[in-house]
Amino acid sequence: MKIFVDKKFKSYRTNFQKYTVIGSIFSLLEIFFLWIFIDLLNKPTLRYSIIIIGALTMLKFYSYVMSGMMKNRIFSYMLVLGIFYVLNVVFVWLLVEVIGLSAAFGSAFLTAAFFVFRFFIYDRLHLLRY
Repeated sequence: MKIFVDKKFKSYRTNFQKYTVIGSIFSLLEIFFLWIFIDLLNKPTLRYSIIIIGALTMLKFYSYVMSGMMKNRIFSYMLVLGIFYVLNVVFVWLLVEVIGLSAAFGSAFLTAAFFVFRFFIYDRLHLLRY
């Protein structure tokens, strides 16, 4: 039993490390490309944010799959992301408007919390490889 638990924990830790590294890289790429196209090149915000965020979301998913961390089940992945985007909007409103936190603190807190929580949801939905 101990060997199974140790192996499972090691796989879990390795998957979380991959999830963190890949997620961080794509978050930085998103910020960079949005800055380039919207701020520097004055491209339309709505159109270019949809293109950039959409393309990077797809690339991030396939990076997770190619790293061996996640199974190739894009519908489940996108469903989880969609639910978390809606929850993020609701909770930012709650933290800022109802509780009175600053938007920067509230969104930073939720980004970190949802990042970790999404990983556990991916695990519960059996999207992660072990």
